[in-house]
Amino acid sequence: MQIRRMALYIFFGAFLLILGAGMAVVWEIHTSRPTFDRADPDYGAFAERFAQAARALDDGRAASVNLAPATGGAWRTACLFGGYTWPIEEMERRGASIRDADRQSLAEPGGLRLTPVEEHEVLVSIVDEAGNARFIHFDHGLNSHGQHFQACVTRPETFVTIDAATGTYGSMSRPAALPPWTPPRTHPP
Repeated sequence: MQIRRMALYIFFGAFLLILGAGMAVVWEIHTSRPTFDRADPDYGAFAERFAQAARALDDGRAASVNLAPATGGAWRTACLFGGYTWPIEEMERRGASIRDADRQSLAEPGGLRLTPVEEHEVLVSIVDEAGNARFIHFDHGLNSHGQHFQACVTRPETFVTIDAATGTYGSMSRPAALPPWTPPRTHPP
């Protein structure tokens, strides 16, 4: 009887420990998610443009996203960042002025996030004539085609192109540390 009771205590203790750890992980995931900019006036129109681009890329076709309408067209430079990118660093490199609130939310990932812009997310950064950067963070974008993608355009150019067939990463070169992905062989040739 004593051994049964001890085994029951161990079982319930382990169960509570696993349940507590699971709740901690769920809480960490929940609290580390950014607040996406759904209230931004440009969010809806760009979300639809990204959905169209994702469909084209999924079909193996190149896709272009026109950034001209952002902020009513009042911008000097616009950048598109896909998953696993660091927008603050790039915008600083370009000399843009960044608000402290944006710097805090995008500079270092929190919780279980690896980068400020994660896997399927997209971020658009617009630099106005005064050199001030504005960021619009989207929860979905170009699917896996947008991973490591970053490209900027300066007026009068307004289109960013993503080439699905060749793996071209916009107007910026693909990072050297990320060679083109080759599917593994499952059988001999």
